[in-house]
Amino acid sequence: MKITKKFAFMLMSGILLLSACGNAPSKTNSLPNNTPVSSSSLSTKKEKVTLVQSTAGFLFSAIYVAKGKGFFEEEGLDVEVTIAGGSPKVISAVAGGGAQIGATGLSVVMDVNGKGQNIQAFASLINQYASNIVIRKDVAAKLGINENSPIDQKIKALKGLSIGINTPGSGNDKLVRYLLKSQNINPDKDVNLVPLGNAEAFFPAFANNQIQAFCFSSPTSDTAASSDIGMMLINLSKGEVKELDGFSHSVLLAKQDFIAKNPELVQKITNAIGKA
Repeated sequence: MKITKKFAFMLMSGILLLSACGNAPSKTNSLPNNTPVSSSSLSTKKEKVTLVQSTAGFLFSAIYVAKGKGFFEEEGLDVEVTIAGGSPKVISAVAGGGAQIGATGLSVVMDVNGKGQNIQAFASLINQYASNIVIRKDVAAKLGINENSPIDQKIKALKGLSIGINTPGSGNDKLVRYLLKSQNINPDKDVNLVPLGNAEAFFPAFANNQIQAFCFSSPTSDTAASSDIGMMLINLSKGEVKELDGFSHSVLLAKQDFIAKNPELVQKITNAIGKA
């Protein structure tokens, strides 16, 4: 695999981030007069919160940092983070009471609200639409497409391909459909949308030519684009699709009645994310 300096830096950042998440909190704390006290002498009763996020990736870095640096604990919270494997599963978990807080794309929240569900976004995790589309180099070469081709030609190059998405109804599914429709391509007839679930499944399917393109965020998209077989076709992280440039991507969400009944808890979670 060919690794660029940029991707190496991103990978190292991710490793450091995960290392921070694994660090145990300090056993002792200090009072303002620097008198050491054990953590057991402080208020150790934390309010338990389950937070479910759609996938693993840099879109959720603020959650990783808040968890790893102890910002949730500083707010008196014991936050358990789980991976759902798709935006619809996040919505189901929150709506069904399996989790109090969800983390996924804003477009998904807008969609379910339009269908009358009792879900509300209350904090932003990243203020840029950052799911990218990667295509196999051999396919791009046959179609005469490169990274500098006009955006409309890049989108049209997806016609007839098998394209990896997270799950039906997920944020990247909605994005691919939006882009295809912008060029009058029918996403249900002119392409094959392949649901692959978690991030780990995308690159093997891409490398084995089970899919010729896929939509996912960093670092999954960067891994494929930095390999010998992949090319970054559409880089939304850099604002290549002008209509989505600056569009808030990932958000924290909860049931509206939960927010109304637990304003202090929601504020504490927002505080921790703000610090992160």
